[in-house]
Amino acid sequence: MTSASLLAFPDTDEIEEAELVARLLVPMGQEAPRRLMQIGANEGMYEYAKPDNKDFVFEFLRDHPAWGALLIEPIPETYDRLVANYAGHSNRLHFLNCAITEQVERRVLHVAGRDGKSSSLMGRPTPEDADVTGIEVACLPPDMALDLVNWDRADFVKIDAEGYDEILVGLLIDSADRAPLPDILLWEQIGPEKRGTSDRLGALGYRVLRTGHSKKGRCLDRVAIRQELLG
Repeated sequence: MTSASLLAFPDTDEIEEAELVARLLVPMGQEAPRRLMQIGANEGMYEYAKPDNKDFVFEFLRDHPAWGALLIEPIPETYDRLVANYAGHSNRLHFLNCAITEQVERRVLHVAGRDGKSSSLMGRPTPEDADVTGIEVACLPPDMALDLVNWDRADFVKIDAEGYDEILVGLLIDSADRAPLPDILLWEQIGPEKRGTSDRLGALGYRVLRTGHSKKGRCLDRVAIRQELLG
């Protein structure tokens, strides 16, 4: 494992994203090359996001070259912006224009609004008054996405899939025999858990903490960290 476990980790059920980066991700990258997989990478820089809702991955990858990345985004126009925004860093990055599902397939992705910031594989996305377009996107299971870039696993997985996150976490767990689970897994949790995700991860040796930001009390990110990393 990693000597990040030498860090005395507080006995708490919450961790700020900045602390997660500084106390775990940075030390991991100082030991050996590491791999990050982001499912729902959007355009990378989140140029339309509010300051307290920006994704940390772009700056993290820019500042920590020991980390390579597989950045996955299903919306074609958004994917093109993603690749353009990461220009100059692409020698250690991989990009996939697809969604992650249970099998190889094509599925309709419902996209709301001109900027595509809200999308869903499960039906109409919010907000309800937005124009919704259905686009057919390629889909791959997570182990096949890793195979395409010759990875057996990722050290850190970050998911932002507009309400599909908890399903994807379960999919990663279910496919662990083909692609070992990461050391750290971060996802957006909208509302109460419906699939026993934290309990499943806890049984596999993870500690699940709250992190990120809240949206009117209904959205708070979760991060699952292998117990060995926490000391």
